[in-house]
Amino acid sequence: MPMEGRKSPEVRWYVTKSQHSPLPFREKLTKAGLEYFLPTRFVIQNVAGRRLRVERPVIFNFVFVRGTIFQVKDFCRANLGLHLVYRRRYIDEKENNEEKMVLAVSDAEMSMFARTIGEYNQEVPFIKPSEVDLEKGDHVRILEGAFAGVEGVLMSQQGKDGGRVLVSLSNVIAVPTLEIEPEYLQIISFAPSGKHMYKKFDSFMAKARKAIFHHLEGKTEKRDIVALTTFEKRFSELQTHTVNSQVKLLVYLLVCYTCLGDSQRQSAIENQLVALLPQVKSDSFKALALTYLYACMRNKTYFDDAQAIVDRWGEIGDKEKTKREIAADLFSFCSL
Repeated sequence: MPMEGRKSPEVRWYVTKSQHSPLPFREKLTKAGLEYFLPTRFVIQNVAGRRLRVERPVIFNFVFVRGTIFQVKDFCRANLGLHLVYRRRYIDEKENNEEKMVLAVSDAEMSMFARTIGEYNQEVPFIKPSEVDLEKGDHVRILEGAFAGVEGVLMSQQGKDGGRVLVSLSNVIAVPTLEIEPEYLQIISFAPSGKHMYKKFDSFMAKARKAIFHHLEGKTEKRDIVALTTFEKRFSELQTHTVNSQVKLLVYLLVCYTCLGDSQRQSAIENQLVALLPQVKSDSFKALALTYLYACMRNKTYFDDAQAIVDRWGEIGDKEKTKREIAADLFSFCSL
């Protein structure tokens, strides 16, 4: 029994590695009552002049074992040739916390990694995370198909943002999925170093404006529905890093749910935007939010607040395209 107030060790997947072939450890792990992940494949190999079908581990000499740190550590002590893999930075810092020092993987991460490997019927193209710059890729979630629910980094792009998704396991090893169609991908967060975030948003602006005008005129077109549905599916779970980008995302989602007739989500986005407004320092972004809140919710308070900002701008210069469009949209929405 654990001591009162003392946290019990967590059951996790721990990364172990064998000096030679890890296959003999399978039976021992089973007898010890430990769950493990050790995928194998069969290859034809010449042995003493004979062609034999030989079983080989898929993931080099790694064995992933599920249990508490003490169970896995005791197993490694009792079975020479298998040892725990430690995190390099904790070794350098001489960290004394055993659970932090060893490489451990969550159930969700292990499940996604195992599913990705399971889709290959030939040799799996493993990659060391150090060989690719994961910071340059967008973090995505696969929505449909064989990899549904798997998350990773979009490492290569084809068409309109489809491609392979790199599924990394605790920064030790990674494997790319097969090609994923663009419509199956949902963006969770953009690459921190990327500059394409606003380009993706801005490319949708014209479609959003056209859709809300059509909606207010009572003549929504099929192409509007397709554009709005695609945007909502791809970006509804996006995590933004600035207030301004969050405002723009919420405005677009508000247009989506308004035109698609989803009143529950429309109301939820309205509440989020209103709560966010006090944090918005840019008059342009604040006016954008209020203008589209008025267009979608038809609440005159939003119109009055937006008009007050536009009035403060006075005469808008030729180079102030954003302000000019917001003022024109506000006037147009009022007339509909």
